[in-house]
Amino acid sequence: IAREKKWIQSKKSLTKTEVKKELLANDGNDHRWQELQAIVYGHEINQAKPFPGVVDFLCELCKKNETVYIVSHKTEYSNYDHQTALIKPAIHWLKEYGIIGDNALIPENNLFFFPDRKGKINKIKQLHCDVFIDDLSEVLLDKNFPENTFPLLFSDQNNSNVLNVSNWLDVSSFYRLIDRYDFAWLKNLSIRLKSLIIKILPYNRGGNHSLQVIECINGGQYIIKTAEPNKLVYLRNEYNALKLLHQYDFISIPKVIAFFPERYELIQSYLNGQSIDNLSNELLNGVIAFILSLERLSQNNILFNNISDYRCRYSDYVNAIEIRWKAINLDIEPLCVQYPVFYKIKELLPSLGFVKEKILHNFSRKLDDYGLDSLKQFPDNEMIFNPSDFGFHNMLSCSDNELYFLDFEYFVYDDKAKMVCDFIHHAGHSLTIKQKIYFIEQLNRYNFFTPSLSQRIMLLIDVIGFEWILIILNIAQSDKLAQKIHANPDVPIAEMVESQYHKALKLLSFYKKNMHKKKDWVTLGLNCKELNFD
Repeated sequence: IAREKKWIQSKKSLTKTEVKKELLANDGNDHRWQELQAIVYGHEINQAKPFPGVVDFLCELCKKNETVYIVSHKTEYSNYDHQTALIKPAIHWLKEYGIIGDNALIPENNLFFFPDRKGKINKIKQLHCDVFIDDLSEVLLDKNFPENTFPLLFSDQNNSNVLNVSNWLDVSSFYRLIDRYDFAWLKNLSIRLKSLIIKILPYNRGGNHSLQVIECINGGQYIIKTAEPNKLVYLRNEYNALKLLHQYDFISIPKVIAFFPERYELIQSYLNGQSIDNLSNELLNGVIAFILSLERLSQNNILFNNISDYRCRYSDYVNAIEIRWKAINLDIEPLCVQYPVFYKIKELLPSLGFVKEKILHNFSRKLDDYGLDSLKQFPDNEMIFNPSDFGFHNMLSCSDNELYFLDFEYFVYDDKAKMVCDFIHHAGHSLTIKQKIYFIEQLNRYNFFTPSLSQRIMLLIDVIGFEWILIILNIAQSDKLAQKIHANPDVPIAEMVESQYHKALKLLSFYKKNMHKKKDWVTLGLNCKELNFD
């Protein structure tokens, strides 16, 4: 209309805001803008088309028997000339498109016009609307706007004070989430994220929690970690761990967005990286840098020392192996009856028991030779905050071999030797012997080890290496089996058991071969002179 009247010269597509801006800039007043509004919202309103997606959205609401209102700030006649009718043309247009009427999407009784903003807001408050969508932020940010109504600004202009949405497809996406999720939770989390949530998708499942990805209108992505009620303690531990790490300016970890213990949920930032398949010394350098950074954490921040399997004396290592060994032997018989595939693990136990006794006997003998007290606690300077489940399976690679570190649910104040030996033997990745040597030697180069810690690592490499066979075979513990079934509901039990059995068998064969060769470290297949480690 403005072009037809030759009020603006621009031939490109303009928004209403841009048309208004150009007229006001040319005129220095809003007279022509008021006249244009009177024309467009008066007798020319019949040229308007419904915004794409709005009718489909209203149809969706009607199918769900939702109550929908239109509450409009509109005078009966234009303020420009006090003669041009505005309400009657608007009602005619709404009826023409089947939006209001007796057999339409919205009953005509649910349509309200008010000559001022105050009347409009009072009506919204009176109707107890769950959500109100408006294209004017002044309405939604008015001090009298009802607190319990969720305001959504429909505009392509972002406003930092209220949530924006610019198309009805996104409004529909948010609405559909209400079928599966609590509305108050969706609303409050959207406000916290400063963007409307439009998707929540399954990501994968972890041992103690399920993972979902939140997607917002602004492109933001976040992870929801949901724990089983009896695993809430692990989620709380991760929350505390991440908070502590952020206090020390760690940036290569997820950021905590929110923790809802009553919902067993932790919301974290989404780290966009690639899973790591090909291990390299450059990636190991990234791990080493992270470990060295962990030494900065104050030893007064001990919040986690009861959450998981931590070690602070030599006897802890022997006790851990005996506990795991007992649990497997206790459950293996009933599991064999229920699932015959477990007979393979049962047949492995005698050989496993032989290796266990040899390694623990050698360990005990060396403690005696060195005059070490198995019950004496390790000094604080040989302890560290340890992510525990620390391997490349819990890391992502981004550009330039930078690493993101994930999963801190087992974060614990722990023996440095356990962190080092666990990383070397971790079943979640496969380091070559050269990479294991490189890892230890690089840490040594950065003075990570005290002399007594160096000695302890040499004593514990085989003990922890053997423990990893038991960790792999913990599928033969009823509680662990249930956990794995929960984490991998689509994988047949026999397939899971076979996989773990073959991993354990491969390690056991390697250890027995090195015992036969009288290697100093049977779990590495090395002698002392092959490791440049003082």
